[in-house]
Amino acid sequence: MSLTYAPKIPWGGDEWFSYNNFTIMGLPFSIMTSIMKSLLGDVSIENFLIYRQQGLIWSTLLYIIFTIIFIKSKSEKVNGFIIFYIVFISVNPYFIQTIEFFRYYTLYFFSTSVITLFLLYNDDKYFEKRYMFFSLTVLCLFIHLFLFIQLITYIFIKEFIKIKRKLYFITAIAIISFTIIPNLAEILSYLHNALLPIYNHDYILDHRGFSLSTIIKPIMIIFTFLFGRYQTPLSSYYIDILFTIYGLIIVYGTYKVARDQSVRHPMILAGIAPYIISIFLIEPISLPQMTQIAPQHVLFLFPWIVFGFYYLFIKSKIGIIASIILWSGTIYASYLSQTMDFIDYDKIVDRVPSDEIPIISDAPAQFEFFIESNDIVWFRDDQKVKQVLNNNGTIGILIGNWKLYSKLEPLQFWHNPLGTELVYNSLNRLLDSLRLKQFSLYDSYSFFPVQFYLFKKNESLFNAIPWFYDMKYKDLILPLYINDDKVIGFEKIYPGQKISMESKFYYFIQSSSKNEKKNVIELSYGDGTVKSINLNIDDDQYRSLFCRSIEGDSIAYTFNKMPLISNSMKYPGSIFRTEFRIYQHINNNDGYSFEIKDPELVMIKAIIANNL
Repeated sequence: MSLTYAPKIPWGGDEWFSYNNFTIMGLPFSIMTSIMKSLLGDVSIENFLIYRQQGLIWSTLLYIIFTIIFIKSKSEKVNGFIIFYIVFISVNPYFIQTIEFFRYYTLYFFSTSVITLFLLYNDDKYFEKRYMFFSLTVLCLFIHLFLFIQLITYIFIKEFIKIKRKLYFITAIAIISFTIIPNLAEILSYLHNALLPIYNHDYILDHRGFSLSTIIKPIMIIFTFLFGRYQTPLSSYYIDILFTIYGLIIVYGTYKVARDQSVRHPMILAGIAPYIISIFLIEPISLPQMTQIAPQHVLFLFPWIVFGFYYLFIKSKIGIIASIILWSGTIYASYLSQTMDFIDYDKIVDRVPSDEIPIISDAPAQFEFFIESNDIVWFRDDQKVKQVLNNNGTIGILIGNWKLYSKLEPLQFWHNPLGTELVYNSLNRLLDSLRLKQFSLYDSYSFFPVQFYLFKKNESLFNAIPWFYDMKYKDLILPLYINDDKVIGFEKIYPGQKISMESKFYYFIQSSSKNEKKNVIELSYGDGTVKSINLNIDDDQYRSLFCRSIEGDSIAYTFNKMPLISNSMKYPGSIFRTEFRIYQHINNNDGYSFEIKDPELVMIKAIIANNL
């Protein structure tokens, strides 16, 4: 088995899409990728970092162009912004994270930064240079759709302001709108497939509409721009305080620009206006499986946020204080991002005894990139899976798609409107087959969403088959060390199951209720004694499932579960940080059985490596 190099942030996800598809949107990126392919050959574990250097190329070009403009420009206002902007993006975690990945968003970053300067220079010359604005708008179609939307919005407002007979114009727009709205879903489906054939799909004609996400998303996007994609609100008091201060500064900065420069300033027309349209108009009318707006799609707002901070810096008495808070918070957020852990494929490799061990996976092509020698079989290829289970005493299961871990209903996850019942059931059938073939868990490595489990055939009556934990437990990393025990997984014990238990075990109990639970678990001993036990009270109001324990048991392990926030899925989970607890139960008697009597409870019991 071989894995030549595993960096801190491994290749994967959308990077495969950028590598495999020559897209018109992001055309310069696609052209450069084709050149890199001809020079470097296929992407591999040895050269993927070179492919990622395209982000460095576009960011370096941005620095060069801004430096040239700074040298040649005579505008102190614009030159001051150039210095402020260059210094800010040099330490901003979101910008750094964007250029580290093989995606066309660095090209988008480069383009929107240059366009921002263009608008600051030429806003008052719009009607003299209409042709330049129109030409730039057309070119933006080859960079990113939302960059095109930004300039279309800017031009539309500029032209509307200039029109003398506004009532006629509004009437015409109203008539066109009343004609389009009844057939909007069909029109959107046709246009999306015609303009973006790579995403061709027979769309369900159902608009997303408005929800709580519509209100939260614009705030989340700004948070991500300031603190990077790896931080979440309500997970750090210091970050939350900083974001509150930043929010007040952004609001005040926007107000001051509008008051001093008028609401016709490009920050309003090319920043805030298209942002509002994107969030409150374009996304609500989108159809299932259409891409939902994320921070990288509305990057055009990023330079204007920085401009708001800069404007306060030069025009307000609190500008210096605001800038000090901005720089210190940005550097701190960058530090947090650099110290984060990511999946380490070396640890998966270390757990596979030899190249002869087959691995069953949901994404063979993705994982073959890191695990080159072992045979990787698709988990839904029933014939091959059956052969692997029949002919091998040791196998690995490697799953990377978090949507397989829970049964999502149609339209619950907007990107996958058909739901996940089919693949969810396929994974569970695989686990049932492992149990029937007398496989038992031997070792594990899990860094959500990737979960790897190594199984060996075990002739004993006890076959430990792990629970593939879902998003609510995404901060759980395996193996987990508690006291002198190595936890390699968890299994679910349902009401009515009567199982033999060890004298000591680790667990937690899921309950949808925090109410008093008495006599809900029954212990049966070899001498015929039966004992009923109660549960403790968990009053953490931020849980979607309460974490209960047997009355009197102690906490053996805790860690913080970070908030569960998704822009595109209706999923039960806290938006606040909560404490995850694993309890320890010790019983002085050996050889007793355990049964849950309450149908509302599920026990999650740890699988200990040295018990197998």
